[in-house]
Amino acid sequence: MELQSFIAAFFATLPKLEGRDSGFKREGNFCIWGLNTEAVGTLHQVYEAAKLEPMSVPFPEFPLKFVTPPYEENPNLAAQQGLFTHWVSQPGSIKSLVSHVPYILNRADQGLEKQIEEFFTSLNFTGIDHMLLKVTLANTEAEKVARYLRDLGYGPSRLFPGYEGATRE
Repeated sequence: MELQSFIAAFFATLPKLEGRDSGFKREGNFCIWGLNTEAVGTLHQVYEAAKLEPMSVPFPEFPLKFVTPPYEENPNLAAQQGLFTHWVSQPGSIKSLVSHVPYILNRADQGLEKQIEEFFTSLNFTGIDHMLLKVTLANTEAEKVARYLRDLGYGPSRLFPGYEGATRE
């Protein structure tokens, strides 16, 4: 399992530290999302090849972007290895806007998960399974998962370097 998976699980299981409802949640579920970044890179190459055929792709550029923020000034972000994703929701030019208005309007009210799924399907690329992975557990399991992660070394002192992490630990 990748480092980022453990970090995501840590944040998904954090108890509320203050207030009336402090502690671990007992009602409902929590989930952790995983995105196969290697598969996205492969899909990006397929998309670039498809752009050679006019009107065969819905956007002038591959719409899923990875953003790695600068870690230098933020030790917490560096320890957490933050990586953000951005789904381009606006076409890059007037020409593509005019030619793809039906595509945009039909998808504007869908969630990101559905947009990504339909986008990958529209490319007819069947070489990769499990582009997105969603793990859902009951909140009653959060405390067990948190203990397990701490046993592996994924606790506040690792993910919040300095006094804050020591205090939370």
